Amino acid sequence: MEVPKTGNLVSTDDQAHVELLGMREIDDIISDELEYYKGILKEDGISGLLDQLA
Repeated sequence: MEVPKTGNLVSTDDQAHVELLGMREIDDIISDELEYYKGILKEDGISGLLDQLA
């Protein structure tokens, strides 16, 4: 994880350091989940994926 650089501190919601770190963590969680479902799709095809989602 990158440590935010100091200077020119921006505190708006979408650019505050804590927001950027939080968004990165959420992106990592989504990416991990996506890999899980891609594995199911590759192994079991679309029907296996649909079964898993049902």
